[in-house]
Amino acid sequence: APTLKIDSVSEAPGITSTTSGPTAKSGDRSAGSGAKITFVHAGYEKKLSIFVGVDKKSGKASLSIVLTGRDKLKLDGTLAALVGPRTWSAHLCDGTAVSVKYHVAADGTVVFDSTTGAPATEKKFKSGFATRFTGTNVGVFVGLKKAADGSYKLLVFGMSGNCDKHNSGHSGQGDGHQKHHHGHGWWDSFGFGGNPWAKHG
Repeated sequence: APTLKIDSVSEAPGITSTTSGPTAKSGDRSAGSGAKITFVHAGYEKKLSIFVGVDKKSGKASLSIVLTGRDKLKLDGTLAALVGPRTWSAHLCDGTAVSVKYHVAADGTVVFDSTTGAPATEKKFKSGFATRFTGTNVGVFVGLKKAADGSYKLLVFGMSGNCDKHNSGHSGQGDGHQKHHHGHGWWDSFGFGGNPWAKHG
């Protein structure tokens, strides 16, 4: 069975990583070894999975390298630590760079400021707002919620990368491979017409 070894992990400034494995795996038809490296930065998380294996019957070997991560930020802390201007950035399917600018105010609210790159529609909620770039599946929900202990949670749930015209919604994966809500826009996945925290709180 093939084996895997992680020699080293080089972290960019501000990023921390945790390595799990390598772990050997063996079954009736295949055997191999895999490892997972989790990268964390400012409330965002991505995972790099590496697996090398061989089919016991055919002898065919395979190597899989997959990077996954939701465009989802969760920050918990005091209001003072969260106050200030912030920007969410993405790209439309034609490569156009877009962004949503907002800020956390000292009164415990999150406020939409502006967008850049393309026309967009903004909708306010009690806990925050959602913005969608017109005619696309690209947008973001931003919410701020106060906990019972007086701390705050800032949630930024972005959607981009879904360029399949036959499907109008997905779960916020940056690469758009994981999809749901067939026949409905990503608008619905934010709970428009209801409480966004009911699905993403």
